[in-house]
Amino acid sequence: MERPLTGDAAWRSARARLGAHRVQLERARAFIEHLDGAVGSAAPAAFLGPWAVEASGAAAGGFVGPAGAPDGGVFERGGGWVEPEAIGYARGRAAPPEGRLSVDGRTFAVSAGAGWALVLRDRPGAFAEGVRALAVVMAALSAPCVEAAERMPSAVRRRTARDERLLHGLRDALPPGTVAESPAYRGALARVVRLARLELPALLVGETGVGKEILARAYHALGPRRGGPFVAVNCAALPEGLAESLLFGHAPGAFTGATAGGHDGYLEAARDGVLFLDEIGELPRPLQAKLLRALDGWTRRVGDAGPERSIRPAVIAATHREPDDPAVLRADLRQRLGTRIGVAPLRARPADVIALARGWVRAYGCRMGFDTRRLTPDAVDVICAMPLRGNARELRRLVAEAFAFELSPDDECLRAAHLPRRVTSTAAGVASLADRLSAFEARTVVDLLGRAESVAAAARVAGDRDQTFRKRIARLTRDGYLEAAGGSWRVAGGAAAG
Repeated sequence: MERPLTGDAAWRSARARLGAHRVQLERARAFIEHLDGAVGSAAPAAFLGPWAVEASGAAAGGFVGPAGAPDGGVFERGGGWVEPEAIGYARGRAAPPEGRLSVDGRTFAVSAGAGWALVLRDRPGAFAEGVRALAVVMAALSAPCVEAAERMPSAVRRRTARDERLLHGLRDALPPGTVAESPAYRGALARVVRLARLELPALLVGETGVGKEILARAYHALGPRRGGPFVAVNCAALPEGLAESLLFGHAPGAFTGATAGGHDGYLEAARDGVLFLDEIGELPRPLQAKLLRALDGWTRRVGDAGPERSIRPAVIAATHREPDDPAVLRADLRQRLGTRIGVAPLRARPADVIALARGWVRAYGCRMGFDTRRLTPDAVDVICAMPLRGNARELRRLVAEAFAFELSPDDECLRAAHLPRRVTSTAAGVASLADRLSAFEARTVVDLLGRAESVAAAARVAGDRDQTFRKRIARLTRDGYLEAAGGSWRVAGGAAAG
């Protein structure tokens, strides 16, 4: 896993330039933390622009290409985007040398490598020395991100920039506690928002604990149904004998114990809002069949012989299983659930790992009355190297255990030594038996696929049925041991060695 861009080196650079400007130094701290997410962003200009505005206190700012890069817009504090020409920065003009400012009373730019520059705009004469120094720091720290993004396909950069412009305009409307610093999770969030605005169904697919319910709540909060209820149903926990009644409701006297007035059920309760069907793959087949009609807008209570009721809930579903497997979901139900949105596991989103861990360190520090507010770089390295099979729940438990058993009230930082021994051992390369077996299985699958003409042929060599072998590939990919590479498969870089 690539080491995060931030850390002691970034902080030392900021302190060396901003030591005399305490306000800008504090602003730089938040900007440096946000840089973790920019490491893998295809459009850091859009990803970092709004944060540059907030950190500098200027009216507008961003990372743009003097020659007119595809994602070269400048973010305006009011939420809009301004093209470089609109602030007096002409296309094709060379960027100023490192550390030298080009000032025309309203704009200035700092070289950021490879012809990229940080541009800020404010009232004439409003660029104080501290703001200029902060601009140099942000440009220097961001240059590696911008240069790496230059090598990505332009179509990817344009799509990522479009997503970033959408998300930054909605940041204040996101549900409380939403953490979306990684490009992968932000991309999923942007797709959810677009579907929510059109009230189209969506199917979230990912491991338990990767943040599917957060996306579902964003679907509710950022769509036209925000004024209605958000009804979350854990389909795996519905009692077998009562599942149909709980989902569809029941008429008076439909069965022994049925209430005299009947019961609406979850579907009718969400008629003006959003229905979140979590773990929909666990629904029994008969209920899946009955759900088809409900997703078309009609339902009937259990024991009701009258006409169907018209409903129109916006539906978003989630599962940790493979939804295209007929054993998990009926094909017709899968079609009605609409667009599939994959949610990557937390171990594949280091920026989210770091942001979540930092947030919980601050939260538990306040709750316990400790001075602990930060993670040290060695703790970040250990946490990012973990497989985190339990995703966000496992990460939160690890931070909580450190506060419960290792940290003292006067510790200012959570260090690697404070983490449970099993965590540091795994990060040091002492893989569990399950990790070793999965890594060996991944290497074997890659070898078989490389030798065979097709997946079916590889399955025959392995002694598997075709469907079983494909499930094996899907599981190893989901767990982070396999990854696609240009139409073929390879062992993921983070897989444990056997």
